[in-house]
Amino acid sequence: MKTVVDKIIRSKRKTMSLEVTRDGQVIVRAPNAVTPKAIETFIEKHSRWIARKKGLVAENSKIRASKTFAD
Repeated sequence: MKTVVDKIIRSKRKTMSLEVTRDGQVIVRAPNAVTPKAIETFIEKHSRWIARKKGLVAENSKIRASKTFAD
């Protein structure tokens, strides 16, 4: 299964990190010196975590969308 990453942010940092936002976007933060292959390997290694978090985001958005407020 190929995991789609919406954004890769490179900066002066020492470690890589993953973020799944409330709207389901996957963001990878990586050091400037890391190769694209290393980033790809990192994403593949964490693909189950990404899928689980995206599932939770989808579940939560259904709950949020179904709430209605009455006056």
